[in-house]
Amino acid sequence: MNELFACSKESTLLFDAMCGLSYKTRNVVHLGLGFICVFLAFNSQGFIEETAIDNAENMNKHAGYYSLAIIYAFSMGTNMIVAPLVDFLGPRLSMAGGSFMYTLFQIGMLFLNEPYLYISSALLGIGSGFVWTGQGKYLSMNSTKKTAGRNSGLLWGMLQTSLVGGGLFLFGIFSGLETDTIDKRTRQIIYGVFSAVSLIGNVLLAFIPMHDLTDQNEDTDEEKNPKKEMSQLQVLTGAFRLLITPHMLLLVISFIYTGLELSYWSGVYSTAISRTRTFKFNRHKIVGLNAICQGIGQIIGGLCFGIFGDKFRRYGRNPIVITGYVAHLVCFVLSFINLPPDANLRNTWKDAYITPNIALALIVSVLLGFGDAAWNTQMYSILIGVYSEKIAQAFSIMKFFQTLCGATRAEKSDIEALVIARIIDADGKTICLRGCLNANMSQKMLFPVVQAAAACGAFFYTSAIELRWILLILLITSTIGVSAFFYVEIWAHRKSREKEAEEEKSQEKEAEEDTASAAAESVKVEETEAA
Repeated sequence: MNELFACSKESTLLFDAMCGLSYKTRNVVHLGLGFICVFLAFNSQGFIEETAIDNAENMNKHAGYYSLAIIYAFSMGTNMIVAPLVDFLGPRLSMAGGSFMYTLFQIGMLFLNEPYLYISSALLGIGSGFVWTGQGKYLSMNSTKKTAGRNSGLLWGMLQTSLVGGGLFLFGIFSGLETDTIDKRTRQIIYGVFSAVSLIGNVLLAFIPMHDLTDQNEDTDEEKNPKKEMSQLQVLTGAFRLLITPHMLLLVISFIYTGLELSYWSGVYSTAISRTRTFKFNRHKIVGLNAICQGIGQIIGGLCFGIFGDKFRRYGRNPIVITGYVAHLVCFVLSFINLPPDANLRNTWKDAYITPNIALALIVSVLLGFGDAAWNTQMYSILIGVYSEKIAQAFSIMKFFQTLCGATRAEKSDIEALVIARIIDADGKTICLRGCLNANMSQKMLFPVVQAAAACGAFFYTSAIELRWILLILLITSTIGVSAFFYVEIWAHRKSREKEAEEEKSQEKEAEEDTASAAAESVKVEETEAA
């Protein structure tokens, strides 16, 4: 294997020269291609998993929800110990081995049985810790302070195509079917393709270039002033101490909401669409369109508020969060009137307040993705901006409460954390960026440590209560969450102004002292000359 990697070095350098890409940029593209394959399969199957299980024999009707709960419970445990293991194994082996657990999960869906589903879910949870910690380490090895924002934005943009691509695949598959039921043959075709695509991703990650890379970045200021890294235990205990501070307790409400809405758009909403029999269209084709529209919404939101967000950021974080709040408020109202109240629980022929409308359903999909991008970019932004000295602990708290309330796509949030690097770099706060994109990454990656502690909570309650009550919970938590965010943002802005004023006074004082010193020196010189 080592000989294969060594032999590929010359061809890799030749390819870079031909394409005009730097070696490290090419590495990021290679990483992105591997992630596209793995998560095109995994994220796309998440939209139909519960529905596919519905039509299987001898399966608990809510096994899909329980499967996701198991995934993130084991992800939590793995992330508590994964950083030193990734340091030992290296990012290539960590990502290749971890991503193979995703493939084993897909293969299990070909021949559904409940014990294997739960076992493979546990293995996937373990693998996810290795994949995302390895990804962070590898990205940092290929980035400097100047290129981190570009590289993270590039990786994020490539990953978003997996959501759109998966939706196109699902739409194409279901367009060729005469029935809208996911029978055994259909399930095996879909998951056979997903397994093959995921396996391609495994191979790509197994062959990511590692030559001429080190764990050290090229930023000389950090080399001159290295910071002592915290242990895993220190980060966790520090997180609990930070949790009991008043402003963090307020932000917890916003974290809870982002977890709830992630659970809704990535699992509950697509399931509700697929179980609404009164749509005058193949329901599973709508699920494919839903994935496409959510991906489009995510891309638009990410571009507006992340990569090209300079014009928006000049007005602060509050207007962006309000935009996300209003977008989701519209989503909840349209979902309430467009989808039957029991659509998340079972196949239903009931009408909602209106006859279910495809156009409204897809408008909701776009707004869900757009609003999610607005909320999450600002969550990361306020944590990095306010808690730059305790960034690892702050992320730990956020991920705990997000997953406590059912964030089923925590991986996406990790990439958004890297997109925020672009925002912070544009604002000149590169020290915060380095806190997120540290060469070790053990600190930043700790916030998924507790991310699955209560994924079970959301998955179990969404399988027990009707859609209208889920929407009511979302409405209440979003309203309280946006109010709490407003208060903390105003406090942070005032604190920032006070700090700037103190710095100005300090600079003025230093200038006065320099002037006085210069004057005294001048007088001394004159006296000497006179003597």
